[in-house]
Amino acid sequence: MTRWRELLIAVLVSLTALAAVFAAEPVETREDFLLALQAAKPGDTIYVGDIEFQPSPFGIIILNKSVSIAGAKPDGTNAVFKDATFAVSGSTGKVEISISGVDFRGRAADETGDPDNMPDLSNPLKTQCAAFFSGNADVRFTDCTFCGYRNQYGTVYAIYSDEKSSANNISLSFNGCTFRNNIARRGGAIYLSGHARNITLTLSECVFEQNIAESGGALFADSSLVSIEGCTFKGNISNTEGGALRLQNCSTTITGGSFNDNTAKERGGALSVLISSFLGLSADNCVFSGNHSPDECCIFAEEKDTNFDAESYVQLKDCTIDPPCPALLENSLIRIVETPKPADEPVAVGKNRIIIWIIACVLLAAVAAVVVFICIMKGRNASSDASVPEAGTMDELKALLSDRELEVMDQYLTEKSRKEVATALCISESTVKKHIANVYSKLGVKNRQELVIKIMELTKKDQPQT
Repeated sequence: MTRWRELLIAVLVSLTALAAVFAAEPVETREDFLLALQAAKPGDTIYVGDIEFQPSPFGIIILNKSVSIAGAKPDGTNAVFKDATFAVSGSTGKVEISISGVDFRGRAADETGDPDNMPDLSNPLKTQCAAFFSGNADVRFTDCTFCGYRNQYGTVYAIYSDEKSSANNISLSFNGCTFRNNIARRGGAIYLSGHARNITLTLSECVFEQNIAESGGALFADSSLVSIEGCTFKGNISNTEGGALRLQNCSTTITGGSFNDNTAKERGGALSVLISSFLGLSADNCVFSGNHSPDECCIFAEEKDTNFDAESYVQLKDCTIDPPCPALLENSLIRIVETPKPADEPVAVGKNRIIIWIIACVLLAAVAAVVVFICIMKGRNASSDASVPEAGTMDELKALLSDRELEVMDQYLTEKSRKEVATALCISESTVKKHIANVYSKLGVKNRQELVIKIMELTKKDQPQT
């Protein structure tokens, strides 16, 4: 009996392991994806490969439970969803969706958008989006690409449908995603229409290239909370305003953004902002380069009448604008702020000043020391001179000098060199030099010539007067 139990347990363990292996295998057909989605429990992950979906409006996939979708191709590249349209609805409760490593490709992925020949976006049979959201939802996209979609309102869009749903919050985040060659009437890549700012959008390290819209080439946001960090907007086009972004009644922060070669055919080559009661826009450390519009203004701001007294404006802090845009200075709603020089620069200057001050003090001290030394030496010489009585006669001179000094002086007066004097007296040359210095000091002379003159004067005084 025990053996049968052990065998049964082994079989169950094997089946469980086998089921886990099959569960981790990526699904690669629309039907298998729907089955996997139906069988998934909240919090489960569905691994996917390349899947071709049925084009909308008939092929919409409803995501109404909290699941994760992850691309799992063996070669490490993203899974490709062709003609995929997801609808996320949290009408019965908040859902949390995570999608990573998936490339969404619309029917026009191989076509090039032309702002002068916009496609027909009024026919629902010819339009398609990648995903739209309503109700209570928290959706995160990571390392995904959206390309070739044509729609009325953005490739990805979120809206509130009625006043009841306005209490629900929609949170969308895109990390490391790319939006390219998408076309819409509003917001070529993303469209948001919130109520009381119940929609939150977070963009991090994303790229928006060559998207086209009637308004807001890459993004159109109305009554939403928008946060953009480290994103690139390049070559997007708006047929009216906001080559890259059109923001209405939003609270928006942009950090480290790059806006290059975007075009608006009316105003705001890069951005167009409608400010109401909330802070319209705060952009820090952004670069605006080569954006075009007839008003020659890369950022356009206008104010909407409001019942609130709150001060609203567009703030550009430490932003680079090339070419310069004089119109920004003329718009009272735009404030340009430059951060003062870093604190370490004044410190460095202070350190240099301290070093210079120390060097100057050392030099002054050295000069003072030299002056004091000279004064001391002069004082010593003066006291030495004062202590030695002046020789008025030859007898007095002989009294001042020692016997050896007299011997050296006598030899020295015969025009002998110090070496010859040393040889004659059998002493060293340095001793001769020392005795000569003593003679000079005691007699108050500086050289041999003055010594000779001094001796001649004393000798003359000793001769009897006639």
